[in-house]
Amino acid sequence: MKEAAMSFSGTIRGVIVFLLAAVVTGEHGWSVTCGSSQICALNGSTVEIKCSYTYPEKMGDKPTLVETTFWFLEEENGKYTDLRNVSKYSKRVNYHCKNSYCIMKISNLTKSDEATYKFRFTTNHETGKYTGLPGVSLSVTDPQVKVVVSPNISLICDDNCQLPEKYSYIWFKNNHRQKERTKEFVSLSFNSKDSYYCVIEKGEESVPSSAVYAPKDPLLSVIPSEEIVEGNSVTLNCSSDANPKANYTLYRQLGDQNHEIFPDTQAVFSPIQVSDSGSYRCKAENELGMNMSTSIQIDVKCE
Repeated sequence: MKEAAMSFSGTIRGVIVFLLAAVVTGEHGWSVTCGSSQICALNGSTVEIKCSYTYPEKMGDKPTLVETTFWFLEEENGKYTDLRNVSKYSKRVNYHCKNSYCIMKISNLTKSDEATYKFRFTTNHETGKYTGLPGVSLSVTDPQVKVVVSPNISLICDDNCQLPEKYSYIWFKNNHRQKERTKEFVSLSFNSKDSYYCVIEKGEESVPSSAVYAPKDPLLSVIPSEEIVEGNSVTLNCSSDANPKANYTLYRQLGDQNHEIFPDTQAVFSPIQVSDSGSYRCKAENELGMNMSTSIQIDVKCE
């Protein structure tokens, strides 16, 4: 018997995508019906894959009885390993099958669960075995907070999965829950010392994003750190903890003024001159604010 193609429907609980089913009929009454061949779920959530199947009532004069129903990843030398017997899934996968309808749940999803899952059932007939192909491709992603400036700053809790509107979006500022319950958080002003993150929630499941915040305490370092001699190569490097990623500007201080010398995270003096001696600092800036480093003094010695 040829193994036929099928499509899948998936529901991710807590942070979930629901995909409508599309029927695919197999040969001679054998079929598997699910939904889309691709679904998306959030890291840490639970995914449901629902499938129904059909088979002929008899083969010859012998009634058909279903003996096993299971999901697997890959066939190896004619063998199909039930996910419940795979160590990484055994405690996180369970099935619920009744009246030619089966649901597989995978809980506590991680990126390593990204794979194509295939449904198979066998009967009391030697040739009465059927696999739905090509299977359902599962992708696992993390919610992210995107910062949009136009002209006010707004934060968008991006699930990358196009979740239905019935799921809740909860916002936190400095770990304190806010009243907003929508996908977008808009504020007329943001304090550069504040941090924000969102949580996508449904029922008992909730999946948090990483926090976004302005650059924290930029650090300007000089390489090499030992005595600097004229003619050598010297690098100034600016770094900061920031999300979204910071842009950097390096400055040389002349009196009370900062004079931009390089619009990047590094400035290389090759070769460095005595005239490059002076005080330097850097600025780290992203959509949520900016911060300046403390100054460092460079003294270039003559050869």
